[in-house]
Amino acid sequence: MRYLALLLSLLVIFAILSLSGTVGRLFGLGDRSGGWAILAFGIVLALANAFLVFRTAKTPRWKWGGAIASLVVVAIIATLSAYSAYRSTPIYIIESLSIKAVGLDLESKSAHLETRADLRILKDDVYEIFWGGLGGTGDIANLSTNRLNGDFDLNKMEQAGQWQLQLRFSKPPRRGDLVSFAFGFDIFGTKPDDKSYVVHRVDWPTQNLGITIQTPPQRPCKKTEAYSADVKIIGQDKKEEKPPQLSGDSTQLQWSTSDAQEGRRYIVICWQ
Repeated sequence: MRYLALLLSLLVIFAILSLSGTVGRLFGLGDRSGGWAILAFGIVLALANAFLVFRTAKTPRWKWGGAIASLVVVAIIATLSAYSAYRSTPIYIIESLSIKAVGLDLESKSAHLETRADLRILKDDVYEIFWGGLGGTGDIANLSTNRLNGDFDLNKMEQAGQWQLQLRFSKPPRRGDLVSFAFGFDIFGTKPDDKSYVVHRVDWPTQNLGITIQTPPQRPCKKTEAYSADVKIIGQDKKEEKPPQLSGDSTQLQWSTSDAQEGRRYIVICWQ
């Protein structure tokens, strides 16, 4: 019986430590209601564990001493775990990301890409943010940017043959502020294809992701497809996503998710 109680106590402690990391992460991401709810559940588990220690010990001294020691040790370790998770919170979260690709010819050799990003700042003293990954299957031209919300300079930079954006703040935004910007560019020089598609890899915490593909009237979508896969190995861990919606005589495809997962690549296809 004592060994069973010890095993249960160890399992409860492990659960508390796991939950403490989640609590720190949620508070760091600004989800205070979720953080407080899990914290309350963790406190209940800690008290239940202390009661289990109290009931298992044979003498009054060990009952109270073991219960109190259990609470103190669990509280210290859980606090350190939660603080570590809180400190590892990213400086911002992508609250919304909208990508629109517009086909410019009948052979899918060129397109115009437009992106809007809404970032929720999660930490103080953020002086600059870099936004990379501007590219496609061909060459890029006519890169344009637009500052939508927030006080910052939006600069275009080219490094190692790839374009990226730099958001430089003269005065750091406060925690909880919303920063929004948009950019667009043309892609040309790709090989003729029987499909139009958008590929987006999620490398940063993202709440809402939306993808739109617009085709010329002469080449509407015959069928659609959306799936995700592991970013490290192409085609690995492929998972079908909800099907895109068609409108405008099948010339406009729309797809969105509020469950974009880090470490996955999302592919939305309009077969023509």
